[in-house]
Amino acid sequence: MVSFEEKVLQAYPKKINEIAEHLSQDEKFRNIYKNPSKEEIIAKLNEPSFNTFDDGGVLTYCNHEFDDVHVIDLEFEGVLESFSEVSIDG
Repeated sequence: MVSFEEKVLQAYPKKINEIAEHLSQDEKFRNIYKNPSKEEIIAKLNEPSFNTFDDGGVLTYCNHEFDDVHVIDLEFEGVLESFSEVSIDG
């Protein structure tokens, strides 16, 4: 049986466009990173780490190329089925 974590890991490459779309629509993200295009977001995110919960989790981008100060977190539901809160800490 495939674990929830493995399902998230397998789904990630297929969901990167939706992730970039969600980030590009987030006001905080747009303000801090000056309205990057979806293509730029995809190119600069790099690989996330992730924490899972019962029916979702958080993608964490520590090694992105937007700056070297902030950590970007993106909450998700299901196996990357929907995205909600974007947090930028640093």
